[in-house]
Amino acid sequence: MVREYIKTGSIGEIIYIMSEGNDTVNELLHNCLLEFDSLWEFIKWILIMDDMNIRGDQLQIVYENYASSDISKLIKGIEARDEKLVELVNAAYVHEERACLGGADRAGKVALQEHANEIWLIDTSWVVKYQFGLEAEIAVNDKRGRERTSTIKYLNDDFFLIDNTVMHIWQFADMLEKKGYHCVPALPRKGTKYRCMMYHPPNTKRELKRYKKNF
Repeated sequence: MVREYIKTGSIGEIIYIMSEGNDTVNELLHNCLLEFDSLWEFIKWILIMDDMNIRGDQLQIVYENYASSDISKLIKGIEARDEKLVELVNAAYVHEERACLGGADRAGKVALQEHANEIWLIDTSWVVKYQFGLEAEIAVNDKRGRERTSTIKYLNDDFFLIDNTVMHIWQFADMLEKKGYHCVPALPRKGTKYRCMMYHPPNTKRELKRYKKNF
């Protein structure tokens, strides 16, 4: 069985893929979600588990035998990438998929590199769209084409400050997608150079005009 890369789309889709048809695990993951302070914290935990190649029946084994049906112990064991957890699930699970401490291969899996003290704007699949320095200006366009310019400042590789609000890079991407907003670099200040990691085609005449000025 070739396991599909979960990406980071809707939470229902993520749980469905990670459950692999196991209804007990599906319910378990929904209960685990309630233990996290935010959706993106839960997703980061899921990404660790997927990187360990643990899904479906394997997760049920971990929950019942390693964690003794204790959700808190299950969460902590995955977060710690406990070697005993991996050994237990591999001893009990006889199918071709094997758990590991990390590095499970997936078609389409995005391996994030070191940020090197840079702001990254990503989409919800963790694909890097734009890469900035410690501070930049971005233009956020709503569904009607109305534009708002915001200043973003680097805090660390996972968080930035936007208009005095602290946001996680995935949290920001999720907000944009849910609202249907589109984000591009604003016109650069004098002496500021923006580096586009991936070509983002302009969606409006205003964006096309800005793009031509920048490039």
